[in-house]
Amino acid sequence: MSQSISKTAAWIAAFRAAESERPDRLFNDPHAHLFVPYGHPALSLDDFGAGLVVQRTVAFDDFILQTIADEGLDLVLNLAAGYDTRAYRLPLPASLRWVEVDLEGVLARKRATLAGVVPRCDLSFVGLDLSRETERDALLERFGRDARRAMVVTEGFLQYLEESQVASLANALFRQPSFLFWATGLMSPGTRDGMNANARAQLDAAGTSNRFAPERGSDWFRDFGWDPVSSRVAVDEMVRLGRGPDEQTLRELVRRAAEESGGPSGFDGTVLLRRHT
Repeated sequence: MSQSISKTAAWIAAFRAAESERPDRLFNDPHAHLFVPYGHPALSLDDFGAGLVVQRTVAFDDFILQTIADEGLDLVLNLAAGYDTRAYRLPLPASLRWVEVDLEGVLARKRATLAGVVPRCDLSFVGLDLSRETERDALLERFGRDARRAMVVTEGFLQYLEESQVASLANALFRQPSFLFWATGLMSPGTRDGMNANARAQLDAAGTSNRFAPERGSDWFRDFGWDPVSSRVAVDEMVRLGRGPDEQTLRELVRRAAEESGGPSGFDGTVLLRRHT
């Protein structure tokens, strides 16, 4: 994956740092501020984008912890991990193997920044450009062979890929029998187009844009052997958690984005997929 996409990691870290400073915080990421150059800017968690990041963080935290508890996982494979610090902040089993994959430059900064912090589990890093499919597939085969019950995490990653690239990844993951669960974020066409327009400055600075947004929502993954088993709808979660604009504004934003894109609003949020059996 291009270096430009990794620049969004600092943007996400800024929102997580701001949330962690609130007295009514929904999670505590004490390390997020370390990845924001010059300290995080003045951020409002009433902003739509910030609300999306916060609810998504909560959803992934819940899916990961619940699946580990219920399914006895021995591996979590975090693809395009960015500056995610879950291996350091979540109450994970010490025996759990947690592997983070991203560009070498991203991981080098992460290792240096968190050098004095002890992870909660058996953490390791693999520097790899995930757009190199041959190398990616070899890595997936290696970890798939070594694991018994694994979960793959792709938070804030698929949206920057073309549909053909996501299809290739879905097939590659399914080829590993030990990969039982996959937690990922998902956009609708309306939200994709709305965010590309409204967050143009940030996306241009990162040299990227939102792309993958299947009209079928999470059912798109069924064609590749992955069945949706649980989901969190972003707008509903923002309302429930009290983050982002008020409910009326939120739903109007979604309606307007769908109308302007000429496509369905569909599903926006986080989904837990299970390998089809």
